[in-house]
Amino acid sequence: MKTRSILFGFCSLIALIGCKKKQSTQEPINLALAPTPCVETVSPVTDPVMVQCKFKPGSFWVYKDEVTGSFDTLIVSSFSLRAGYTPPVFEGCEKVEIHVMSMIMKNESVQAFKEFRYSVSDGVVLLESSNLNHTNVIPMVFRKTNVFDQNCVIIDSMLINSQYYKTVCRSAPVEFIVNERFIDNNQVTYFNAEFGPLQFERHSRETGKFTSNKILIEKHLIR
Repeated sequence: MKTRSILFGFCSLIALIGCKKKQSTQEPINLALAPTPCVETVSPVTDPVMVQCKFKPGSFWVYKDEVTGSFDTLIVSSFSLRAGYTPPVFEGCEKVEIHVMSMIMKNESVQAFKEFRYSVSDGVVLLESSNLNHTNVIPMVFRKTNVFDQNCVIIDSMLINSQYYKTVCRSAPVEFIVNERFIDNNQVTYFNAEFGPLQFERHSRETGKFTSNKILIEKHLIR
């Protein structure tokens, strides 16, 4: 028994010495090489076209629906400046200035088509339309090199109510969900960075026919 105890103690001592040697050979951490937190910067909107896209409360657009003959008004309910990322970059130290304009279509009966929010930064406009159950976000990109180009077809010149508008973005069709079901409509928005939303085009998913086509007939812009 004594021999076994001595042998066990000797083995334990060797193991302990081995651990100490292993610990002592570990290289110290070089704090100079450790990652340092980045300094956040915010770049202002500098695109000469996008700079004009700062529609403040008091701005409004009047539309006539060529299908129903009715009139509607889009008003800016709030405006704010934020810092954030734009597609395709969603993280990092460098953020961009974003103009956020909340808008309400006054006479629109369907909630999903009533409230809009445009987030504008250099070359990119994010159109959001939301209700309690669902939010749709469409990147409308005014730069041909961006990976989100498929969501925005650039029209060089567009005639609306006897006025020509240059560089108009035709957004991808959006299906809206209300009360956990699709509305039988797709909506396409025509947007110009200098003059805002020019046209809201809506057609039935079932028949493909227009159910609404709101054309801009008057505007009052405050920047």
